[in-house]
Amino acid sequence: MYEFDCGDGSGWMYSVNGWFPNYGCSSYELKQGDVIKWLYTCDLGADVGSEMH
Repeated sequence: MYEFDCGDGSGWMYSVNGWFPNYGCSSYELKQGDVIKWLYTCDLGADVGSEMH
């Protein structure tokens, strides 16, 4: 699946320990024990638990 496959507000997001950083994953510095999830959103993150929509 690609960005915009499911409409204007769709694409890939990531969370670390349940938090959705507001910057790209290449800028996030992981720590031992961090849990990373990649999620596909169809509604600017509202459908996957992000408050940044």
